[in-house]
Amino acid sequence: MLARHWTEAGEAEPAIAEWSRAGKAAEARNAFREALESYQQAVALLNALPESPERDLRELELRQSIVLMLMVTKGNAPPEQSTLSSALMR
Repeated sequence: MLARHWTEAGEAEPAIAEWSRAGKAAEARNAFREALESYQQAVALLNALPESPERDLRELELRQSIVLMLMVTKGNAPPEQSTLSSALMR
């Protein structure tokens, strides 16, 4: 709820912190899709911050969390393998 509040208020820093916290909380209770959405929201807001090594590090950490959540929710097969598997099963 706080993440949405800060996002709507246009306050990128606290919004990113809250989306990240919400993602970690969702991940801890195995709500992986919710965690994925929270991490994606945080990454989207990073563009509002000026470029810096700190911002790049935050983005890297968030993107690593996104990849992990995608692996948990969608599996770790490459897209072309998933497409091929789907086509073969038809």
